[in-house]
Amino acid sequence: EKQGVFDELSAFKVYNQLPMILVTARGVPDLATRALVAHLSRVLEIAVVAVADWNPGGVQVVSTYRWGSTQLLEGAQYPVRGLKWLGLLHQDLDLVQPQHLIALSDTDQARLSALRASPCLQQPAVQQQLEYMQDRGVRAELQSLRGGGGPPDAVSRWLLRKVMRRDWVE
Repeated sequence: EKQGVFDELSAFKVYNQLPMILVTARGVPDLATRALVAHLSRVLEIAVVAVADWNPGGVQVVSTYRWGSTQLLEGAQYPVRGLKWLGLLHQDLDLVQPQHLIALSDTDQARLSALRASPCLQQPAVQQQLEYMQDRGVRAELQSLRGGGGPPDAVSRWLLRKVMRRDWVE
């Protein structure tokens, strides 16, 4: 999702440890990035995993890749239906120091309610993530995996471990 995380994954050459293509849209994916990811997924017949912050905005990013944008007429043209949501997930929060959890704002709460009602996000595993987020009332950013002075490759190690265990939401 974020450039800083993309830079870390590139710097530590995770693609040499596990065959992958890294793509970032630096936040909310534009149409061109979504078209590229959908095309690579279809043509190369590869799995697509999404990495995003554990907050309503991160869920929206994952949803946009998987189902398309509701904001654009062309939005549903490039869905990645088999996309897997790698995280952050509520199961990953034990890796985040409590002081790095951020209280959900009123805007986050409103977005979370809209996401919970979205017809595209009614899968039980997705609803569980959203419910847990709402119940906890907090959010976490990918960079929080590094914690206070944690190893600079913490996100890379987390990602590789999760992919190898196939620890994701479908």
